[in-house]
Amino acid sequence: MDEYLLLLLNSILGHSDKIDYHILFLARNPITKSLPLIICFWALWFVLKQGEYINRSRVAASFIIALVSIIVGRFLAVVLPFRLRPIHSPDTDITVFAGLGRRTLDGWSSLPSDHAIFFASLCACVFMINRPLGIIISIYSFFIALLPRVIYGLHWPSDVFVGILIGAALAVLLMKPLQNAIERMGLVDTALRYEFLFYPAMFVLTFQMATMFDSLRAVLGVAKNTVMFLVQSI
Repeated sequence: MDEYLLLLLNSILGHSDKIDYHILFLARNPITKSLPLIICFWALWFVLKQGEYINRSRVAASFIIALVSIIVGRFLAVVLPFRLRPIHSPDTDITVFAGLGRRTLDGWSSLPSDHAIFFASLCACVFMINRPLGIIISIYSFFIALLPRVIYGLHWPSDVFVGILIGAALAVLLMKPLQNAIERMGLVDTALRYEFLFYPAMFVLTFQMATMFDSLRAVLGVAKNTVMFLVQSI
C-alpha cells in the first residue's frame, strides 16, 4: 500500500516541467508553505473578547510545542532504524524532478517526517484554539506542505502519516499542561511588561518557525563543527 500510494502520487510528475516546478516552489517557499500557519498564531494572539485577549496563553503554549516538535522529530529520526527515502531507494522506480536530484537529503532518514510532526502539531494547536481556522489551515498545510514531499519522493506516505500522528499527539498532550503552567506563573503578563523586548523576540521566534528553524540549525551546525575543530587542534 505504501509503495502503491507513492507511485500513484509520484505519477503526477513528468507531464509538465512548469507544473512540476511550481508544485515544488509552493511546497518549499516559506511564504506559501508555512507563513499562513504562522499568521494564524499572530491573528489569534490579538483576538479580543469582552476586553480580554482570550488566546494568549494557548498561543504561547503553541510556541513551546513548536520547539518540542522540532526536537522530537530530529530525535526520532536519529534513534529509529534508518529508512531510505524513495528518491534514494534503488528498488523504487519513481520520477525524480531534475530540480531535486537523488542527492537531496542524502543520509537523512525518511521516518518519521519532521515536516509532518511540525505542521501537524501546530495545526492541532490552532484547531484547539479556533476549530474553523484549524480545519482550514490543516487542509492547506496538508496539500501545500506535506503531500508534495510524497509526490517528489522525499518521504513515503507512511512517514507523513506517522509524523502527523506524533505531531497531533504532542499538541494534545502538551497544550493543557503548558497553558495551565503559563497562566499559573503569569508568564504572558510578565513578558508584556517588557513588550519592547518581547515582540521582537516573538518576531524572531515566529520567523524561525516559518522556516522550520533552518537558519538556527545551520548556525548550530557551524558552531558544533567549529568547537570540534578547536578541540581536535588542542
